[in-house]
Amino acid sequence: MNPSVLILDEPTHGIDVGTKGQVHQIIRTLADSGLAILMISSDPPEVLRMGDRIVVVADGRVTATFERNEASEEKIMSAAPEGGKSIWVAPTPTVANFISQKKALDELIAKDPKYKSIQFIDTLYANDDPDKSSSVATAAMQAHPDVKLFISGSGISNPAINKAIQDTNRSGKVFSTGFALPSTMKTYLDSGTCKQYALWSPFKFGYMATYCAIMIKSGKMANTGGTEIDVPNIGKRTVEEGRIANLNSMLFFTKGHDDFDSALPMG
Repeated sequence: MNPSVLILDEPTHGIDVGTKGQVHQIIRTLADSGLAILMISSDPPEVLRMGDRIVVVADGRVTATFERNEASEEKIMSAAPEGGKSIWVAPTPTVANFISQKKALDELIAKDPKYKSIQFIDTLYANDDPDKSSSVATAAMQAHPDVKLFISGSGISNPAINKAIQDTNRSGKVFSTGFALPSTMKTYLDSGTCKQYALWSPFKFGYMATYCAIMIKSGKMANTGGTEIDVPNIGKRTVEEGRIANLNSMLFFTKGHDDFDSALPMG
């Protein structure tokens, strides 16, 4: 037989690192010989290493297509979130910032089919305390053995929940993401307990705040709802009611991109 197309479904699943490298070399040799290869893999690093063109499929439909030079693990993961039963973690029921974050998540899940697999089954309150965060997460994993994901905007809760996942030997089965400081999360990225988390760019946050303050002080900007301002290097923003302007510029942290210098920019 001299096939023109070879389809490989998870060709390196369950094998050791050394053997995986050998399989990759065989695949590359076959591709270099002119054989068209369609490789199906759920391992983003493998996809990035081997794919010349990457097609992301989620829930039976194509959600994104990338050429090799434009693909990244963050883009692949964002295009095909695994989802599952999820739990939202907040400090208390009354913190306005967390209420707005959860509302935005619910709206995104409702309108974007890509995220429909995320199903919130509970909300927990951890008082922005690491011990409380760890204990409520541990109890939740016992109460919901099929929970897949914790999401929190708390930089205190997120690393504590990752520690609880790691300490209870659930790494790779349960994940926690949201906001956190790089100094608290590198351990969990390196171990694979956490795949990705985010944080607002402190540089852009400070730049935009300082620029707006200067414009308001000089009388060139009205600090009232509906005011539009074009912030250099950031873009146009609108002041909302309550004199709030959304920066909307996050950094994404993954293994190998675990500090402010190497983090992946939004967009």
